[in-house]
Amino acid sequence: MELLGTARPGWEISSNEEEVIGTGLGSFKVAPMTSIDPGHHYTLDSSASGPEGARAPAVTFTTDDLPKIGAGQVLAPIGHKRSKVLSRDSFVNERCG
Repeated sequence: MELLGTARPGWEISSNEEEVIGTGLGSFKVAPMTSIDPGHHYTLDSSASGPEGARAPAVTFTTDDLPKIGAGQVLAPIGHKRSKVLSRDSFVNERCG
């Protein structure tokens, strides 16, 4: 999916406003993405389930992860703030069986 810019036809951007989630030390800010800058962790998350009833897994990444993703590959979550590069086919087989 495109990280910045206009959503693909049929896709929906669910929020264009900043929002603070939680209170205290565990709080975080959700904001529309306008750039990807070094030194920050970013998380892509689906707020809605797909037609099969499951949500896409959240993926956390940094700018260091992006050049590692080649054609036909995806960045897949392997835990909180950890990810690995897989072929798209391997990812689909692992997630969809």
